[in-house]
Amino acid sequence: MFLIVAVVLYFRIVYFVKTKWNINIFSSLIYKHVNKVHKAIELSIGIISIVAFYLVIFIYQKNMQPHYILIPLILIYLVRTIMEWKVDKKEYMISGLSVAFLLFVFIITDYFYV
Repeated sequence: MFLIVAVVLYFRIVYFVKTKWNINIFSSLIYKHVNKVHKAIELSIGIISIVAFYLVIFIYQKNMQPHYILIPLILIYLVRTIMEWKVDKKEYMISGLSVAFLLFVFIITDYFYV
């Protein structure tokens, strides 16, 4: 129930921000990176997280809670927010909201995970 309310609230806030500041983030299907450094950082985060999850789950055989998959997503959106803000793209507001939402969901699920 919590996740449904949180997702609906997130999409309502994103819709409000998009209409207020006239942001069109869905002009293409594939996300366009700001520059090559941005693309390399996001790719590095993805590769490092896949290797880390593999090591933790299969090599060290540690039990990992399912919401830990949000950590790489939070990092990717944080990098995306910073890079878009530096280039003065208005989409950084949506990326920042995504970081806040994912961090909120992670903290709540980590606190209440049994």
